[in-house]
Amino acid sequence: MMGNRGMGMGGEGSTIHQLFAYHDQIHRSVEDIPGGIRAITESDNPQVAALIQSHVSRMYARLDQQDPIPMIGMSATLPKMMQAHQKYQRQLHKTAKGIEVIETAIDPNMVMVIRDHAREVTQFVEQGMPVMRNGRMRRYAQ
Repeated sequence: MMGNRGMGMGGEGSTIHQLFAYHDQIHRSVEDIPGGIRAITESDNPQVAALIQSHVSRMYARLDQQDPIPMIGMSATLPKMMQAHQKYQRQLHKTAKGIEVIETAIDPNMVMVIRDHAREVTQFVEQGMPVMRNGRMRRYAQ
């Protein structure tokens, strides 16, 4: 049951806020692979799983089109990924409960950014919005 925090789709900013609000219903695993990461982000709640799938698909589309991403300034790694969107490969596979992402690069610096971003997203999932408000995401900026 979603309670009073409805699951409406009022734009990407709203989707991001909903994902933060339901971070405790999201499960995420990240594995370092040669040249990058493999991450699986899922939820047992079908509505949250749909939000995850929609959000990640739209973020990849925005990267490909160089369309500004809402809340980009709250992320230490997303601006770097946006600037270097052609320097790494992205694969996206929907799962029954969410999404699998594989990101790889040849450039060791880009591999580091990919891995830092994966850790940043994991912190979002584990801690929700407070991690952003406290400025902890900046520790990955190098």
